[in-house]
Amino acid sequence: MNKNDIFLDTCGFYAALDRRDHFHTAAVRIIENSLKLGGRLVLSDYIIIETINLAVVRRGHQVAIRVLDFLNTSRAYIRLPADDDTFHRAATYFRQHSDKGYTFTDCTSFVLMKAHRMTKALTDDRHFTQAGFQALLKQT
Repeated sequence: MNKNDIFLDTCGFYAALDRRDHFHTAAVRIIENSLKLGGRLVLSDYIIIETINLAVVRRGHQVAIRVLDFLNTSRAYIRLPADDDTFHRAATYFRQHSDKGYTFTDCTSFVLMKAHRMTKALTDDRHFTQAGFQALLKQT
């Protein structure tokens, strides 16, 4: 990974996709700036699942299908698979940080970001800053 790569958390990924989201403009601007600097967008399977589920809840099944179709055809992102090693490392992290209120998906993100030496996440989730990462939507 390189210094301009951005890990997309559910909040940031969904915001980039939905013009009605209050973070939409900021998310798109951050993504465009990163891509101009040679950065790549990185997603985990866990984030993809959460984002599709969020689209169902907020906008309905048809919008969620469009998100899925985008993911199936786009080459604009790198997908980090949810393999057994990631699951077990996230479970350990989850147990070790039970006092923080992290979700299991947060823990998978943290484990993957550390493994791939990533520092920036498109999110406003304070848990990312708590875990030592830069939450890009917190700065907008």
